[in-house]
Amino acid sequence: MIHVPFVRIFPRCRLGMIFHDGNKKDKSTFIIAILLAVYLVILLRLLIFRDSAASFNFARGNFVPFKTIFNYLSDSPTLGIAIRNLVGNIFIFIPLGLFIPLLSRSSKWKTVLVAGFAISFASEVIQGIFKVGVFDVDDILLNTFGAVFGYGVFVCNKLIICNRQKNNGRNNGNATPH
Repeated sequence: MIHVPFVRIFPRCRLGMIFHDGNKKDKSTFIIAILLAVYLVILLRLLIFRDSAASFNFARGNFVPFKTIFNYLSDSPTLGIAIRNLVGNIFIFIPLGLFIPLLSRSSKWKTVLVAGFAISFASEVIQGIFKVGVFDVDDILLNTFGAVFGYGVFVCNKLIICNRQKNNGRNNGNATPH
């Protein structure tokens, strides 16, 4: 048995169980964890270490919820920029909503909501520290929505798979009589 600090920090996490008991059938969980790490590196690159000409100006930040979103939906700026920003902020957090329930024993939407919010908020604060971009509360809202949307995609896929398996069992004569 290998003792890894990760197991003690996240005892309910499936990744912790891989290292704890060395179960070979959980290789897929390990692969998912690797994919999550790659995703987080890409996310870090997109949100923090991007090539940006904008310098951070705390006074220019948006602290009013939905202000930027309504601005994009009304008239300013161009439609292309609005779609790229709104959809992009949602889209980049969808994988997080997929990865969390795949790696956690308790796959509740609240866990995804908190994780999406925390990571998005941290990225906005880190942008301030590195002086890239502008703090925008709407980015946090859109990112968090993206994570929860990803969780919804996970739940829908899980239901579809369970229904198919149930139907295949009935079609093969393996269903129990009522």
